[in-house]
Amino acid sequence: MYLYKLTNKRRIDCPHCGKHGKYSAYVNVKTGELAPPEYGMCSSCREYNIPPDNIVTTGEYVSDIDTEIGYFEADTLMPATALCFCKPENYHQNNFIDGLEQIFDKKDVKRVVDLYKLGRFHDSGIVFPYFLTDNHLCTGKIIFYDKNLHRIKEGKKQNPKFLHNLYYKTDRGILVDFIDYERDDNGNDVPKKFKLKMCLFGHNQILNDKSKDICLVESEKSAVVMSIVAPEFVWVASGGKTLIQDYKFTFFGKRKCYVFPDLSSDDNVYNYWLEKLTLYNRKYGYNFEFVNFYTDFLKEDKELITNCKNEQFDVADFVLHFNDGGIYTDFLRRKLG
Repeated sequence: MYLYKLTNKRRIDCPHCGKHGKYSAYVNVKTGELAPPEYGMCSSCREYNIPPDNIVTTGEYVSDIDTEIGYFEADTLMPATALCFCKPENYHQNNFIDGLEQIFDKKDVKRVVDLYKLGRFHDSGIVFPYFLTDNHLCTGKIIFYDKNLHRIKEGKKQNPKFLHNLYYKTDRGILVDFIDYERDDNGNDVPKKFKLKMCLFGHNQILNDKSKDICLVESEKSAVVMSIVAPEFVWVASGGKTLIQDYKFTFFGKRKCYVFPDLSSDDNVYNYWLEKLTLYNRKYGYNFEFVNFYTDFLKEDKELITNCKNEQFDVADFVLHFNDGGIYTDFLRRKLG
C-alpha cells in the first residue's frame, strides 16, 4: 500500500527543469498533510521525488487507490509477489531461461534475468513482472514455452496467467491461489475485484536509466532477447498489438524511441502502430521512430520477406535465425546509427 498521493493543492517551480508552477506535491492520505516541498512530480519534465516512507508494509489499510504516479489509479501488488519466484529456494527448471542459455552466454542471460526480475514459475512457466517503478508492480504475466523458445499453444498452458488473479493447479497437483477473497452479503467468499492498469514491460528501466534511447517491441520475449544482444538500449514491450495506449508513454518525454512492430502478412500490426504512435508524436510531442529492420537486411528478397511476414517474425526472430557471427546485430547497430 502507498501512504502518499499526488495533489494540486500546492504547485511550485520544478527543481529539475525550472518550469513555473509545474511541480505538484504529495499529500499524506491519512493525515491530509502535504509532504515537504522537495517531494513531488513535474507535469512538464515528468521528474519526480517520492517520499521515502511512502510504502506501508505493516498490513494496515491506507488506500485502495495507488497514486504514486498520478494517472495510475489502480491496485498494485507488492514487489515481493513477483520477486519470490526469483529466489534460489524457489528454483524451478525453466525452458525459457534454459533455452536462452543454449544460444547466448550464460552471464548475459543472468544479466537480463536480473534486469527484468524474471521469475521461474511451476511447470516451466516464466514470470514477466510488469514494474512501473521498482516499487510499483502492476502484475506479473506468466507464459509457458517449450525448449525451443516457442509458446505452448495447447492445454492449460496455452493462455498467459497473471499474478493478480492467479489460480493454477500445477502438473504435480499443487494449487497456486493468489486471489484475494472477500465476503459477500450472503457470507460467501468471492474474489475481490482487482483494478488493473498495465504499464509497459520493462517500464521501470526507463526511469532507472535515462542515458539510453528506448526501443519498443510487442512481446516480452523479444525485449529480453534484444536486451541480451543490444544492451546499449532500453528494451520495453507492449505485451500485445493493441496495448499501446497513450498513458503508457507519459514518462517518455522527448526521448528517442525506436519502434519495431511485428511483421504480418497484411502489415496490420505495422499500420496499427504507425497510426497510433504517429498521432502521439503530434499530440504529445513524443519522439517515436519506426525502424525497417528486415527489407534491407534481406536484400529485397521478396520470397524471403513474404516467408518472414507469414511467420510473423519480429526483430528478435531475426537475431535467433539470422545472426551467425553477429551479422544481424551489426546490421541493426548501423541502422540505428
